[in-house]
Amino acid sequence: MCIVKPYLKARKSSKKILNSGKKANRSSKRTDALNKEMKGFLEKNYFKQSDGYTIECERMIPCSYGRNFKVDILVYKNEELFMLFHLKAIESSYNKNRNNYGGIPIGETSRVYDHKSVPKNLHSVWLDWIPNSIPVYNKNGDIMHWESPNPADISMAEQR
Repeated sequence: MCIVKPYLKARKSSKKILNSGKKANRSSKRTDALNKEMKGFLEKNYFKQSDGYTIECERMIPCSYGRNFKVDILVYKNEELFMLFHLKAIESSYNKNRNNYGGIPIGETSRVYDHKSVPKNLHSVWLDWIPNSIPVYNKNGDIMHWESPNPADISMAEQR
């Protein structure tokens, strides 16, 4: 299974929703497709049940903001939270939102790791699927033009 397959499944789901006349970028069907495919990829290639791993999708964990925070994929090792996967499948208008996309990993990571109950050895993985070319839509949902994404440089934050 290719690492791009979860994105392609989510994209296919989005196209079906868009063709029905609805907006797809926040659809749970799109997110469910992405998470399901990624979970299958991880189970098949990295986190075997026979090695003590279990994987769950869309679960709430405690958050430093005083609430709970929903994480896309959670990996447990021997029933203890071991790794979090935060998935983003960008589908349109990346460049106008690039700074927001760059800030999301920083903010969401602090929400998790600043909470007093976070396991000492918890790992987080951020996986953003950003196509080489992406549509920019107008308010009517028509494609105005295509752009080449220019991701924000968050390497300084990665060095902390």
